[in-house]
Amino acid sequence: MSDTTTVGDLRSRLRSDTRDRHETLDQRLFRHDLAERDGLTTFLLTQATALATLLGVVTEGARALETAKDLLARAQSDLRVLGVTASELEQRPAPMSALAFDYVVFGSRLGNTFLRKAWAASVDPQVQTAQSYFTAPDGLDGWRFFARSMALRPAVGSEADATVADAARAFLIYHDALDGAERQMERAYAST
Repeated sequence: MSDTTTVGDLRSRLRSDTRDRHETLDQRLFRHDLAERDGLTTFLLTQATALATLLGVVTEGARALETAKDLLARAQSDLRVLGVTASELEQRPAPMSALAFDYVVFGSRLGNTFLRKAWAASVDPQVQTAQSYFTAPDGLDGWRFFARSMALRPAVGSEADATVADAARAFLIYHDALDGAERQMERAYAST
C-alpha cells in the first residue's frame, strides 16, 4: 500500500498501489508475440476470460460497462476466427466496485494502443483476419473523464481503500485469466 500522505488523489493512489501487479501483468503479456497466432490467441483468451469475469461481478454505476461488453464481444469474435473458445475462471470473485472496474477497463485501452502496433506488424493472414479487438475505438474519452473524476476524489478513506483493493483484485483476475490461457494453449499443443 502506498503512503497516502504523499499521494494526493485517488487516481494517483490507484496508480501507485497497483503498480506492481499492473507491471507484472504487462511483462507477462508482452512475452506473447501478438504478430504470431499463438501469442494473439493467448492474449485474446486472457482478455475474454478476464472481461467476462469482471462483467459478472461489477457493481452498478460503472461507466466502462459498454466498453467492456464491446471488447468482450470483439475478443470472442477474434477467437472464433482463430478457432478457439475461451474458458471461464474456476472461482467467481466477490463483487467489485464500479470505480475499480472503470480504472482497469479504461486503463487497458491505453495499453492497447501500444499492443495494436505489434498485432498490425503481423504477416500472418489469420492473425490479420482476427482484427476486431484491435480495431475497437480507443476509449480515450472514457479514460479522460475517469482520470479527471478520480483526481477530485481523496486518496484516503473507506471508498478509496475499497477501490484500491478491488483494482488490485482486478489485476489478479487478469493474471488468473492469463494463467488459464497459457494452460489452454499448452493443452492444445499436447493434443496435436
